[in-house]
Amino acid sequence: MKCIDTEEGIPTDAPVTLQFQGITGDVLMSRWLKPLQLAHDIENGLLVITTMAKLQERHVTKLYDVRELFDRGLHPSRLIAGLSKTTPGPWQATDGEGGTLTLFADTLLAVRQTSRSHDEIAKFLASLRSQLSDQPVVPRIVMPKPVPVVGVGEPIAIQPPGLPTT
Repeated sequence: MKCIDTEEGIPTDAPVTLQFQGITGDVLMSRWLKPLQLAHDIENGLLVITTMAKLQERHVTKLYDVRELFDRGLHPSRLIAGLSKTTPGPWQATDGEGGTLTLFADTLLAVRQTSRSHDEIAKFLASLRSQLSDQPVVPRIVMPKPVPVVGVGEPIAIQPPGLPTT
């Protein structure tokens, strides 16, 4: 078992007394550790107790499939803006430091952020899915850009699979 880093000046023998009923273990741990300026996280199935400052430095990258949200009419820029404003940061794009949001091929959202923020991101995405579930699926056709043929100089269009040729 690793000891709390005493460089932060937190006494390792500080007493804490709490009485709570009807709350989750996560909330209990947060309330228990906060007076000591400590925080907790789960890493590889193990409880990790660290300082609040060090927890903010612990970023994890997760991928979220967001294709369904876009298929139901949500614009990618609105998703990114909503995540940046609604979920805890800090975010590199708005705060100059912190986590990042990167969209790949309008289907996968790569998020690098703390575990706590990932919990909130998952709740936010679930809420969006629930709100958009009654929206019809909007077919999206991605038109390929012309690709120049080397040596000829005239563009050609690449035919996407499944579309009839003209």
